[in-house]
Amino acid sequence: MTMTMPTRSIAVLPGYEAQLAESGVKHSVAKLSAAASALQDQLACSTLDQSVDICQAPCSREEETLSYRCRVTFQLLCSGRSDGAWEYAMRTNREAVSIGCSHFPIATLRIQEAQTKLLQLFNGDGNANELTTLLSARPASISFASSWADDKDLTVTINYTDRLPEQSSVGESKWLSEADGVRRQCRLTSLTGRSRKRKLVSHDDKGIDDGTIMIRDAITICCNKADRSVIDIIVGDRQPAHEGDIAVQYAKPEDAFQHPNGNAMKMALKWTLNRIALISNESDDGIGLLEMYCGCGAHTVPIAKVCSQISYLACVEIDERLIMACQKNLQLNQIDAEFRRSSEEIEAKTRSGGLVVQLFRGDAGEWAKKSRHQVHSKKKAEEGCKTTTTWYGRDYSVLLVDPPRAGLSADVCRMAIEGSFQHLIYISCGKEALVRDIAMLDGVFEIADCTLIDLFPRTDAVESLVHLRRCK
Repeated sequence: MTMTMPTRSIAVLPGYEAQLAESGVKHSVAKLSAAASALQDQLACSTLDQSVDICQAPCSREEETLSYRCRVTFQLLCSGRSDGAWEYAMRTNREAVSIGCSHFPIATLRIQEAQTKLLQLFNGDGNANELTTLLSARPASISFASSWADDKDLTVTINYTDRLPEQSSVGESKWLSEADGVRRQCRLTSLTGRSRKRKLVSHDDKGIDDGTIMIRDAITICCNKADRSVIDIIVGDRQPAHEGDIAVQYAKPEDAFQHPNGNAMKMALKWTLNRIALISNESDDGIGLLEMYCGCGAHTVPIAKVCSQISYLACVEIDERLIMACQKNLQLNQIDAEFRRSSEEIEAKTRSGGLVVQLFRGDAGEWAKKSRHQVHSKKKAEEGCKTTTTWYGRDYSVLLVDPPRAGLSADVCRMAIEGSFQHLIYISCGKEALVRDIAMLDGVFEIADCTLIDLFPRTDAVESLVHLRRCK
């Protein structure tokens, strides 16, 4: 389905560095250049500074700096205008600032379309029905979450100041009836109302899995058949056009983390898969990969489908919603993944040449402590003491981490240093944490590649993609 850009009035981007009247491309180029210079200066204090070129991948078209964000939240104001109409606002410097129009130009086109229609319904514009029940509990804020592709899912959540109607009450029936009508008119997968200790949901049958609202997505990974390097990643449902094309399906829990910028996701995934392909091409044997902070499997599934040299893959995630989604996404893509396997089953499948995927729900730091204990136990075994090797103590060649802004725990860094890892692939959205973690790895690992991408165009956010190789 082709999306139509809503008519744009003068809009304000609260908290954004580059407003609509400014060039998003020029801002992106300047931002990444400054970030690269700052990183070079910070690395100059360590032995990791080997005059490695820091690659920069800024936005090249103005279109890339708009209509990219697939998760946004606004305050709902009805007192800022003389006519008492509802309007969208964002907080900056602790104040709610109206965005000045019916839609947010940074959001995906799917969200912008729904924003405009919802505001018309809220304000009773045209022939829209009056939403007496939907608005009676004093809505305070509204959140939108869409697929990366504009023709997929869109969920909306309204957060209320007052308590929503009680279960099985007439008020609940009226709310759901109005919500059903709004959902159909705005082409929403679901419309949720939340208040203190109450939640009401209107949804279609396609976006629900075991009672959880899901956001579905699809990508096609276009590979070079000869060396399995990735040429391109295309978002959206698409029939594979070439022999090297690999289709990947996702179902992501609406209320858990997912990458809010599909463009940045594609760039980071392509870089990651190509770094793993280079590592795999250097080895004649199958390699093991440990992925920490795996989320819903955004990297896990493509790695399992594209990187044929990976013989065993362990995935760690603390959020139960995400680790369960990771398992379902692996199964959705015909990849066997379990939480518990016997040692005999693992060894049998490894010997047969099949990929073994093991999932762990838990904290990365705690997992690292257990891994370090296993490493020390293996050393004792070499000295003649009895020991049993588990997944914590396997010989992994690659450590892939995509942590939150706070970065890695000290235990994860120590595990990387003391373990068998020859390569560390680090995807970072926290500039200060990245420098701190690299300093801790100083002298053990060296930088093989570093690329900076624009995480959220028109803001100060940068994503750093760093491949560290163990020093020889």
